[in-house]
Amino acid sequence: MSTYEVDALLPAWQRDWRLETAAWCGPRADAPVEMFRFAREALGISILLPPCKWGGGFLRQSVRQQCRALDKAAEAGVQLLLWEPRLIEDVDCVAHYPVHPALAGFVLTDEPHASLFPQLNAARWGLRERRPELLAYVNLPASWTDPSLLGAASYEEYLDQFAFIVAPDVWSFDDYGTNQGHDLDDALHTLALVQSRAGASPVWAYVSTVAFDDRPVPSFEQKCDWAEAFRSRGASVAWFSYYLPPGGDGITWQGAYATY
Repeated sequence: MSTYEVDALLPAWQRDWRLETAAWCGPRADAPVEMFRFAREALGISILLPPCKWGGGFLRQSVRQQCRALDKAAEAGVQLLLWEPRLIEDVDCVAHYPVHPALAGFVLTDEPHASLFPQLNAARWGLRERRPELLAYVNLPASWTDPSLLGAASYEEYLDQFAFIVAPDVWSFDDYGTNQGHDLDDALHTLALVQSRAGASPVWAYVSTVAFDDRPVPSFEQKCDWAEAFRSRGASVAWFSYYLPPGGDGITWQGAYATY
């Protein structure tokens, strides 16, 4: 396992947020370094999120594996947001991860129920106390999500609770209207609601690149239109998905930029 001195540069998420481009899912630790490098050189991606597993959710990787991925990311010139499932209940586990120029932070969870907000707040502040250079990242669902899945009476109330309890450094949401029966207007409505709570904090908005279930791969024009609409309104664009999990039916998630 390599060790590093504190890098002179701030983590990517603390630099020019408005120009950063992130992508979910990132490569597995055993992927070749070229797969990390391609994200930066060909697509302009600076931050890669955790790899996913087939069927949904994050791919569980050991600390040693994740540190190996950090080394490859540093060689390729990108940063990683890692997933450490113990972090929400035991923030001290961050001590297992070295100070590393490729470590941008940790993904706490994706599309949380409102009942989880107090734990997310505790994990965020616990991480800040121990490793203030790292981002505690949470991604939120779209505005048309069924409120019964949110744990709030409405999406607006859900965002208000998230802002008050979690108060994130970076706001992030996904609204994959290009392949879920919703359109760009729906996504821009979600963006407006999120930005109204985010204030001066940066907002990451996801653009879908993949097919899902019986929904087709978004066209190049659709992806460009959505990305430009988000950027023109001050959001940073994040892509789903860069990396295609192994296995599956060859149809779901078709359109990802890379596979291994």
